[in-house]
Amino acid sequence: MPATKTYWWTHAPFLRLLPLLMLGILCGWYLQLSITVIAVVGAGALLCTFSYPFLSKGLKYRMRFGAGGSLLLLIWAMGAWLVQKENIQNHSRWFGKSYKEGDGLIAALDEMPVSKPRSVKAIARITHIIQDGSMVQATGRMILYFDKEGNAENLVYGNRILLQKPLQAIQNSGNPGAFDYRRYCLFQGITHQVFLKKTEYRTLPGHDGKGLQRALIRSRETIISILQKHIHHPREQGLAEALLIGYKDDLDKGLVQAYSNTGVVHVIAISGLHLGLIYWLLVRIAGLLRRRGRVVRFLFIAGGLWAFTLLAGAQPSVVRSAVMFTCMTLGKLIGRQTSQLNTLAFSAAGLLCYNPFWLWDLGFQLSYTAVGGILIFYKPFYHLLYFPNKAVDWVWQLVAVTLTAQILTLPISLFHFHQFPVLFLITNLLAVPLSSGVLLLEMALCAFYWITPLASAIGWLTEGLIRFLNDYIVRLSALPFALWDGFSFSVLQVLLLYAAIGSAGYWWLAKNKIALRFALGFLVLFAGLRSYNLWEASRLNRLIVYHVPRHRAADFISGRQVFFNGDTALLQDGFERAFHLRPARILFRASAVQPVQGTAFRFAQKTIHFYDSAAHFPNAAPAVLVVSGKAKLPRQINGLQPAQLVLDATVPPYRVQQWRRLADSLRWPLHDVRTSGAFVMQW
Repeated sequence: MPATKTYWWTHAPFLRLLPLLMLGILCGWYLQLSITVIAVVGAGALLCTFSYPFLSKGLKYRMRFGAGGSLLLLIWAMGAWLVQKENIQNHSRWFGKSYKEGDGLIAALDEMPVSKPRSVKAIARITHIIQDGSMVQATGRMILYFDKEGNAENLVYGNRILLQKPLQAIQNSGNPGAFDYRRYCLFQGITHQVFLKKTEYRTLPGHDGKGLQRALIRSRETIISILQKHIHHPREQGLAEALLIGYKDDLDKGLVQAYSNTGVVHVIAISGLHLGLIYWLLVRIAGLLRRRGRVVRFLFIAGGLWAFTLLAGAQPSVVRSAVMFTCMTLGKLIGRQTSQLNTLAFSAAGLLCYNPFWLWDLGFQLSYTAVGGILIFYKPFYHLLYFPNKAVDWVWQLVAVTLTAQILTLPISLFHFHQFPVLFLITNLLAVPLSSGVLLLEMALCAFYWITPLASAIGWLTEGLIRFLNDYIVRLSALPFALWDGFSFSVLQVLLLYAAIGSAGYWWLAKNKIALRFALGFLVLFAGLRSYNLWEASRLNRLIVYHVPRHRAADFISGRQVFFNGDTALLQDGFERAFHLRPARILFRASAVQPVQGTAFRFAQKTIHFYDSAAHFPNAAPAVLVVSGKAKLPRQINGLQPAQLVLDATVPPYRVQQWRRLADSLRWPLHDVRTSGAFVMQW
C-alpha cells in the first residue's frame, strides 16, 4: 500500500487556520457585518462540522471536502464575531450611546499621567454617567488633558475624576495619507477627549485601580529611578529605560529617528530579541535546579517570562514571544518537540482571539513576519556557507539571522515607513550584540542596586556602552546614502511582493521550477502596476490645503514637483512636517520641494488666492480662495463668486462662523479644514 503523501504544512495545523481567522477579522471590520449574519454563518458551519461524523460512508466520501470547509468557515465567522465583540461602540454600556452635552462623568485614571509641554495627559476609564441627578454605570475610555496650572501632576493611577464639560470626539487630521489616529484610538477603546482646567474637574475620594497594575507601576517606577540614579545623561537614560522595560516617554525623538533610519529601531522596542535573552538567562539559571524536577524548572522559566512581559507593559510583540517560549518550555516538560511554525501560528491565533485589533498593530506584524522569515529561511541560508573558525561562524550566523528576518518584513516596512535602511546589516552586526550586553548589565544593575560601589560601576559601564552605541548609530544615520526614502506602495503592490517572495522561496527550498515562473510573473505585475502609478502621478496637478494646527500650509503639486506656500517653520525636518505634510507627498509620489511666497498664484491654468489680515481681498474671482488667520470679511463683494472658499487651520472659531454665514448667504461653496480635513483639488 503506497504511503500517504505529507506536506510541510501537515505538521502545522494552526498555520492553515490562522489565515481564515485573519480574513474573518478583516471582513468583520471593513464590511461591518452584523452579529445576526455572523451568527447564522457560524451556526451553519458548526452544524455541518459536528454532523459530518454521523453521515453514511457514501455521503462522507461525497462531502469529504465539506467538513474541512465548514471548519474553515467557522473559524472565519469567529474572527468576524471577535471584531464586533471587541468594538467598544457595540457595548451595551458604552457611554457614547447615552451621553449628551451637560451630563456629568466619573472617570478613573487608567494609567500614570504623562507630563507634556503644555499639559498633563492621561487615559481614563469611564465608570458612571450622571444624568438627571442619577448615576448610571457606563464603560469606555477617553483622553484627558489637564492644565498644568492645577495640581494635575500629583494625579496617579486609579484616581477618580468628576467632570462636566462637553467632550470632543477623536478625529483625524484629514490630510492625505495621514496616520489614522481615530482608528488607532478606537482599537484601544478610546473615543473622546477633553481639556480640563483646574476649575473644571474634581478629584473624588477613593481609588479605582487594580492591585496588580498598581504593583507593576510601582515596580516600573522603582526601576526607572534606579536607572536615572546611576545613568546620568538624559539621552542614555531614555534608551536604557526603553531597552529594559519599554518606557518610551524619555526617549529623544532625534535618536529614535536615527535608529529608524539605520534599521535598528527594533533594538529600542521591546521585542522577541529581549525576551529571547531573558529566556536564555532563565534556562541557564534553571539548570541549577535540576534536583527540583522538571515541573519546578518549567514554573520558574514560565513565571520569569511572564513577569518580565507584564513589567514591559504586555506589548503584543512581547506577549507573542512569551507565548512561544512558554509553549517551547511546555513541550520540553511533556517530552514533545512541536513544529516551531505551528507554535508561532498558535501564539498568533491566541493573541488575535484575545484582541483581534492587534492584527493592525505594526509591532505585531513585524515581529511575526520577522520570526516567520527566520524559521523558514535561516537554516538553508546559513548552510550556504561554511566557516570552520568559530568567531567568523558566529558573525555569519548573525548575518544570516538579520537577512532572513528582513525577507518577510520588507514589504510591511516599505508600506508603513516608506523607506529602506541601506545600512541595516552593518548596524545590526554591532547593535544587536551590544544592546544585548547592555540589557544584561541593566538587569545586573537592578539586582545589585543596593550595593552602591558595584551599582555605580555597572551604571558607569552601561552608560558608556549606550553612549558608544548611540554615537555609532547617529553617525551612520548622517551618511547621505544611509536611507532610501519616499517609497509609496499600495496594498495590492504589497500582496504582489509577498506572492513573489513566497513563490521564489518555494522555488529555492523545494526546487520547483514552476514556482520560479510564478515569482517572475508576480514581479512583472508589480513592476507594471508601479510604473503605471508613477506615470499617472507625473501627469496630474494638485492643490492641497493642509490641516496643520496653528500653521498655514499649502502644496502645489505638479507631477513630482512640490511648490510649498506656508509657514517657514514647516520647511524644517520637524514633527509637524513629518506627521502632516510628508505622508501626502509620499502618497502622491512628489519629492522635490520648493518654497514659494506670495498671495496670488496662477498654477496649471487655475488661479489661487491666499487672503489674510495683511493681504487685499481679490478683485477678480479666483478658482480657490484660501482664507488664513483673522482675515476680515470684505465690505463689498461686487459680484465676486469664487469657485471654492477654503478656511485653513489658522482661522479662529469666531471668524469661521462669520465666514460660514457669509458663504451661506452668497451660496459660496465652503471647506473648513478643521472639520472636513485637508482640501484637495486635482485636475
